[in-house]
Amino acid sequence: MQTLKIKKEQKTYGTKKLIDGEYSCGDDVIVIEDVITSGASILETVIDLEKSNLNVSNVIVLVDRQQGGMQCLSKRGLKIKSLFNITEIITVLKEEGKISDEIYQSVLDYVINNQIQHVKECEKSLRIKLEFKERAKLLETSKIAQKIFKLSLEKKSNLCVAADVDTADKLLDIAEKIAPHICILKTHIDAISGVTDATINTLQRLAKQYNFLIMEDRKMADIGNTVKLQYKKLVHWADLVTVHSVSGGMMLKGIREVINENADLLDSRGVFIVAELSCNGNLISEQYIKETVKIAEEYKDIVAGLVCQSYDVISSPSLLQLTPGVNIKNSNDNLGQQYQSPSDIILTKGADIAVVGRGIYQDDNPAEAAKVYKELLWNTYLERVSSS
Repeated sequence: MQTLKIKKEQKTYGTKKLIDGEYSCGDDVIVIEDVITSGASILETVIDLEKSNLNVSNVIVLVDRQQGGMQCLSKRGLKIKSLFNITEIITVLKEEGKISDEIYQSVLDYVINNQIQHVKECEKSLRIKLEFKERAKLLETSKIAQKIFKLSLEKKSNLCVAADVDTADKLLDIAEKIAPHICILKTHIDAISGVTDATINTLQRLAKQYNFLIMEDRKMADIGNTVKLQYKKLVHWADLVTVHSVSGGMMLKGIREVINENADLLDSRGVFIVAELSCNGNLISEQYIKETVKIAEEYKDIVAGLVCQSYDVISSPSLLQLTPGVNIKNSNDNLGQQYQSPSDIILTKGADIAVVGRGIYQDDNPAEAAKVYKELLWNTYLERVSSS
């Protein structure tokens, strides 16, 4: 078993890693701590590990001071076990004559009167607590984000299916089968052979008939003018596109200009910016994520949300969190993709919309699989907002 150490501060030289030790992205990690009071420091450790693409679900502490930290971490979705608690320790000390009755009682009184009621680090953000219908009403919510919220409520679906197939015929076949159960269909048209204008027209007809949006997962990442030229090829049929933020905000300015040139599309086109990836070995850093969020805030009129893996990346309830990597049968593939359960994605990771790919389109019955995922994801979302 490997041992990892979290540094207090990130170095400005060498590997610049916050974590010392040998590990691979996607590894499962158990956090061990000596004492828990509020749980805030443990949560900070968990967040640092998750941002390094490590999975944390279990925490072991030696002593629980019984001031609310255990409950706080449990609400975060962590399984936590203490070897001893403060009551057990002082009870043994009193029985062995090591402390007086007065000290025993004063310690108990202190624990009772100093419960941690509100630990900021442990609280889910307002984005996670609010229902979709409330978030859709916010003044800062973009028109395209409002459309996604309302569509999801109408269909009772927060399922996005990634139709990563290789031919146009397969795409249309899958799309028609899963259409009643999805809010977004994610495509890679540039990777599919045999796509014609008729293919796009059929996709648009299905989207209108079954009330879902089409998102072209193009992940554009060039200078503003080049992205503008690329987007002109997509704006007339793709409700949403994905972009990387590596080239900065000018790229989004180019997309905004294209949307503004098409007055009939002003309220129905938007962008998801990739802030984190679900694959092993990706090079995204914490600073990159922070800068990506700033860009999203600056172009909030066209940004529907962020593609990310962590619940604390997005604070604004006007932005949606789109999280890929859901599979109820497998935990990974042989190319670095890490899969998670609906509960992991919605409750722990904080996703609003979950992306399922091979778990549906490779199933023997894609329509039934989509229905199962839809119900699991939506019920988990309802559990999240009802428990907030």
